[in-house]
Parts: sequence; C-alpha cells; structure tokens
Amino acid sequence: LNFWLVCDTVILSNNRIDILKNESFARMSRVSSLFVEKNDLTLIESDTFKHLSSLETLSLNFNKIKRLDAGIFSSLSKLNFLYLKENSLEIINFKSLLGLKNLRQIAYSNNKISQIEDFSFNFTQKLTSLDLTSINLVELNSHSFRGLISLQFLYLNTNNLRHIKNNTFIDLVSLRNLFLNSNKLEKIDIYGLSGLQSLT
Repeated sequence: LNFWLVCDTVILSNNRIDILKNESFARMSRVSSLFVEKNDLTLIESDTFKHLSSLETLSLNFNKIKRLDAGIFSSLSKLNFLYLKENSLEIINFKSLLGLKNLRQIAYSNNKISQIEDFSFNFTQKLTSLDLTSINLVELNSHSFRGLISLQFLYLNTNNLRHIKNNTFIDLVSLRNLFLNSNKLEKIDIYGLSGLQSLT
C-alpha cells in the first residue's frame, strides 16, 4: 500500500525547500494537513496543490514567498485554515483566493503587503478570522473587505493606516473584534465604522 494513500498529515518544516512543483503532492488526496514552514520557498507552481482535494489546513509560514498565482488554491475547496505568516508577499490579489469557499481563517501577518486589491475576499464569505497584523498596510477603502459577511475577528494592528474612510467595514455585519492599535491613525470619517453592529 502506498504510504501517501493513507497519510493524514505531512510536515516538511525546517528544511531547505525553495520551490514546490506541480507534481510535488501527487497521489496525496487523503492528506488533510500540510505544513511547509521555515523553508526557503520563493515559488509555488500553479498546479502544486491540485491533488490535495481533502486538505483542510495549509501552513506556509516563515518562507520567502513573494507572490501567489491566480487560482493557486482553486482545488482546495475543503480548506479551512491558510497560514502565510512571515513571507515577502507584497499584494493580496483576489484571484489567488479563488475556490476557497470554505475557508475559515487566513493569516498574512508580517509580510510586506501595502495593497489589498478591491474585492479580494469576495470568494471567501465563510471567513471568520483575518489576520493582517504588521504587513505595512497604508490604505483601505470601501471595497477592501467586501463579501466578508461572516468575519468575526479582524486584525489590522501594527500597520501604517492614517485614515479610515467611509464604509470601509460596511459588509462586516458579524464582526465582534476589531484591532486597530499601533497604527498612525489621524482621521476616521463619519461613516468609517458603519456596519459594525456586532462589535462586543
């Protein structure tokens, strides 16, 4: 019996892997948790995860990933937890999150992200926790968090935000915890916190 056919968790952390290729995880359809932390990852090919149809947890923390291709996670319809902390990502692109319809948590903390593309999270409507701590974020607008109707925890602390514009959080009707500490806030527009009726 092939080992990969019965394997549930794969841990490849603390190695020197610099690239994940398209067939890296072939015949691993039963794996539910994959950890590739603390490597030298700079590139993930576009079909790397296509065989991981049962994956629920994916951690790529502590690598050197600069970009995520469009649809890179599109085969991971069962994914609940995605961890991308401590990488070199510069932008959140909505196309990179295509297919993640069951995602519950995503963490981008300690990257170099200065921009969130409009409607980036429109396909992750079941998301309950979004960690954007310390990513050098300088600006948000009314389209940054559109579609996040289930979000309960939003971490925006330790960034460079100066201005909360009208309707920035308008879709966050389920949000219970909002962290904006340690920014450079100077102004919150009159409707800057509109939509936050569930805050505790």
